[in-house]
Amino acid sequence: MTKAMFGLLTCALTLGLDAGNDREAEGRKLYETSVRPVFVKTCWECHSAKVKAPKAGLRLDSRERLLKGGDSGPAIVSGKPNESLLIHVLEHSSEIAQMPPGSRLADRLIDDFRRWVALGAPYVDEPN
Repeated sequence: MTKAMFGLLTCALTLGLDAGNDREAEGRKLYETSVRPVFVKTCWECHSAKVKAPKAGLRLDSRERLLKGGDSGPAIVSGKPNESLLIHVLEHSSEIAQMPPGSRLADRLIDDFRRWVALGAPYVDEPN
């Protein structure tokens, strides 16, 4: 491999890593500014370690638990918001459930959840 080819390959790999880091940072920012506040205010009362038996067997207080899901299967499919039950439930388009009960989140918040899942749903675990 010539030095020029090696240099191009190194540059391409570095740019790819930077793009991945940017996506991770954007996802974490969405989690901190939009997703976590909704979870805390609206969801964790029924879907966290705060309750002995989380509703529908679903806990939302770690990424692993979101991926595992509850009685209805995985809550999220990382990178695939259209395949993620959490998104359908938040949009009130799921026959399984509509969350939060009684009122739908603002479209802006639902869009933030969609983008967060599309970015791989980076998560900052809460202490249990």
